[in-house]
Amino acid sequence: MSDATGIEGARLPVRARLRAFTRVMPRPHIARPVADVEQSLAALTRELATALSSDLIGIALYGGLVKGRYTPGISDVNVLVVVRVADFDTLARAAMPLTAARRSGRIVALVVAADEMQRLADVFPVKVADIQAAHRVLHGTIPIAGVVVNPRTLALRIRQQLTNMELRARSETIVHAADPEALWRQITQTLPKLAVTLENVLRGRSVAMPADRAGVLRRASELLEVPELIAFADLHRHAERPPDHEVLTLSRSWVVLFDRLQVAVERVLQ
Repeated sequence: MSDATGIEGARLPVRARLRAFTRVMPRPHIARPVADVEQSLAALTRELATALSSDLIGIALYGGLVKGRYTPGISDVNVLVVVRVADFDTLARAAMPLTAARRSGRIVALVVAADEMQRLADVFPVKVADIQAAHRVLHGTIPIAGVVVNPRTLALRIRQQLTNMELRARSETIVHAADPEALWRQITQTLPKLAVTLENVLRGRSVAMPADRAGVLRRASELLEVPELIAFADLHRHAERPPDHEVLTLSRSWVVLFDRLQVAVERVLQ
């Protein structure tokens, strides 16, 4: 077989065959209940505090879990780790607990130095605004309250994200127009990011947002006057896929949805 033999058909060493096999068959993540994830977070916090000592400033949970939008086995668990200096030695000491947490619990860390927080907001305004709006401190302090997200930078990034989603939807349609499974996967994998993006659009106008993703999409549909968005509010990756003809109907709406959203968001951001 091509993944277990060399160019001339010779058998590859066992280690090489294992590497080839793992490329073909990615390691599955076991669905873990929230209580188990909380235990993993507590363990990670203890291990990082031990490994980094005074070089660790703070750890905060952000993203879907802190918002109540966590789906076991599907969602990543996002943590912000703030250190004094993000140099090689600090990262090397943090490597073992962070790698173990990622492998066992899908805990994904964003590691930044304390003096980089404002620069992070300038480059990734949507992410930082989202962390500011919803996070839970697990250890120490998180110097994020004084970080300023520039409204112009945020608006530009929101436009970029919506455009990128629109272009990706078109690209996936070209490649997978006859594959409802792939079309469904692309829609449901994009919805969490779309909800966060629209959440930031409306939060900038002091609109109180629901905690759940479906509620966010419904509220955005109402306030942005984009009724087509309602059809996607209750879709989830873990739900059973609708029949092929329904997926194709959703996909037709999905491709043109972003054009409507772009116009509506431009109106709000002006």
